[in-house]
Amino acid sequence: MSRFQFYEAIVRVAYFKYKANGLTDTVYEGLQKVMDIITKKYDNYQWMGWRTGELWTLEIDDLYKANLKAMNKLYKYYNAAKKTKTFYLEDGIEMFTKDVALPLLPEVVSQCWGMSKSTNYFDIKNRKAYYEAPFVEFLEFFARLASRNFAQFTSMPLQEKVE
Repeated sequence: MSRFQFYEAIVRVAYFKYKANGLTDTVYEGLQKVMDIITKKYDNYQWMGWRTGELWTLEIDDLYKANLKAMNKLYKYYNAAKKTKTFYLEDGIEMFTKDVALPLLPEVVSQCWGMSKSTNYFDIKNRKAYYEAPFVEFLEFFARLASRNFAQFTSMPLQEKVE
């Protein structure tokens, strides 16, 4: 499903659930209700605000620069084992649910993966970009997992969670 098909599906849900049943006067009002439900469920999982507020900081930059060789080695570990040149979503799930055994469900790992992805402008022709991560996306994925794994420690800065 491409992005425009996803948006169309959400609008159709709004129409059939709210407008067609007489619960709202317009499809737009129904769409607002659907979006309220979606954003209420996922309000803790910010995308760009989290990047600019927590990830793109001097502390995280210093931490990653100091550990760049180790992070690169970790990133390439699965590439060497599977004889590929790319880190895939399946590698992330395996790494953080089996090998490292974080108390995170595969669904949570997938969600962190999705939030760490950059925009793919050619999503119809380049579907594989959603399932593989260049090194910079791997670093964000790692930080998002650390943030989720230690979410109960609200006063702990991201730098300590990543360490």
